[in-house]
Amino acid sequence: MLCLLLAGGLADVAPVRAGAPQAAAPRPGGKKKKAPARRRRVSRRRSRSGVASRAAARRRHPRRYAYVKPRTYPPPDSAFRARYPDLPTDFQPAFMRPDRNRIETFGAGPDALRGFRTAVEKLGTSGQEQVRILHLGDSHLQADLLTGRARDAWQDVALGGLGSAGRGLVFPYPLAHTNNPGDYRVTYTGTWLPRRSAIPSHHTNWGVAGLAAATATAGATFTVQLKSATAARSPITRVRVFYTLDDPVSYRLELLDSANVATYAPDVVSGSTVWTLRQPVTAVAFRVRQTRPQQSRLILQGLSLENDQPGVRYDVAGGNGATIDSYLRCGRLRRQIAVLAPDLVVLSLGTNDVFGGTFDSVAFRRAYGTLLQLVQRAAPGASVLLTTPGDTFRNGRPNAARTATAARVIRGLAEETGCAFWDFFTVMGGPASIRDWTATGLAQRDLVHYTPRGYYLQGDLLTLALRTALRESAGPVAPLLLPADPK
Repeated sequence: MLCLLLAGGLADVAPVRAGAPQAAAPRPGGKKKKAPARRRRVSRRRSRSGVASRAAARRRHPRRYAYVKPRTYPPPDSAFRARYPDLPTDFQPAFMRPDRNRIETFGAGPDALRGFRTAVEKLGTSGQEQVRILHLGDSHLQADLLTGRARDAWQDVALGGLGSAGRGLVFPYPLAHTNNPGDYRVTYTGTWLPRRSAIPSHHTNWGVAGLAAATATAGATFTVQLKSATAARSPITRVRVFYTLDDPVSYRLELLDSANVATYAPDVVSGSTVWTLRQPVTAVAFRVRQTRPQQSRLILQGLSLENDQPGVRYDVAGGNGATIDSYLRCGRLRRQIAVLAPDLVVLSLGTNDVFGGTFDSVAFRRAYGTLLQLVQRAAPGASVLLTTPGDTFRNGRPNAARTATAARVIRGLAEETGCAFWDFFTVMGGPASIRDWTATGLAQRDLVHYTPRGYYLQGDLLTLALRTALRESAGPVAPLLLPADPK
């Protein structure tokens, strides 16, 4: 009987493999503890996030990951190190071409910068004029690192600048759900929807900023607050806001500090409203207001923060992903450029044009020529400076062939139209130089964008080239009063 019982009991027990996990004995009066589930094995070969897969990727694509290899350079050039002491100690600009850092004017000669030079001369002699610069570009300008460095060099009297005529053109980027420059802060209430000209599926009325923020919330507000350094140098005494003023269903904007308003001047032709203030301020706050029953929305296109001080105003319009075609989608671009009345227009476009799936140099030339003609008609007395895009890698591979083609197209247009030309592609070192900029901490690992230090260097190089060109074009008769070169 005992044998039969043992035989029957053992018949229901599965054989146990040596080394296999066994279930724990049930606790007295408690629930039976479940055995831990077996972990599914994942092939390391297929895992793209593991160390092994990254090493394998480097073996398969050595050129794609060449920029992460340590590099050594000869001893730093003393003159260059003295000018840029904040660069890495092992930095040697052997891959750069500082000897090519100049503004080319071709057959136009001094006339290519006549409008800009005349404005600087008037400011230097009378001390009562304003010089206005408008810089159009893409994501390289949206964060305002390159252009902020140039603005400091032209405005900051402590650095040898010519004074500040205001912070200039700004956009409250948080309303469009994207990154904002670091010298002003934006807060808002209500619901705002982004509208970017660089996105083909977006459609609205764009101006010079190339993006807009739309709201259907009556009572929505937004505030632009200058930070300390900018506020001290560029107090606000006049505000121009670009929005759909001529749209019959558009809300109206009101300045919350109404007691400080001296004059209020809506301009339907330019699609903007100007508030002149009694006392200078460092922040402006606006509220969306419904004045008629049919009003149902407002599309904000940008602000210009100005004052009446003699000096330089450096307006910047740059959006992530912007191309030549995206600026051509801006129906109010020409009228807003005319209102800003620049003495110098700088076009820094092309990076995203050569970065797409295909690149047609003929179409690029046609579109760039159309944009250039629009700018020249909007500001007929202004000088125009065309710059080339920097070197990039696309999908881990060099994109220098397209960039060089775009640079040749831009050079040809500058020569044909009498514009000034700055070849940053050559200055930075030409093909594949973005890897050297990355290795020395001047560019990011995406091999497209730059670090703050790299953007500061670009701003210094552009400022140096412009000032050198102004000095050379002025001649011995009218010497220019220019600030010192950036340190």
